[in-house]
Amino acid sequence: MAAVPTPREAAPPAAGRRDNADSDGTDARDSLTDKVAQVLADVMRIPAARLPRRRPLNRIGLDSLMANEAAARIRRETGIQIPLVSLLRGATLDDVIAAAQSDTSAATSCDHGPRQL
Repeated sequence: MAAVPTPREAAPPAAGRRDNADSDGTDARDSLTDKVAQVLADVMRIPAARLPRRRPLNRIGLDSLMANEAAARIRRETGIQIPLVSLLRGATLDDVIAAAQSDTSAATSCDHGPRQL
């Protein structure tokens, strides 16, 4: 009987993701990117693959209630606090991801709870 593959072996790598991560945190950045994109897609009820990266989220249907839900989930799941006003004033998916990645890079030496972007 063949060995059962671990979840990492069984799942194919995400689109655009490299199989072997660099020691500079590429895997962590990819994971954060995937998490933020998935949360926003879930809240907006569209497939993550169809979520445009460079269009303002408020122009593709993100309203104040969705922004509140997305910010709360991102905070709960990643520890990063995203201000609602930034989501509602035209932040793109790329903007949110870049801010989240920048925030996690700056806070690698210590963790004092949720961080605000």
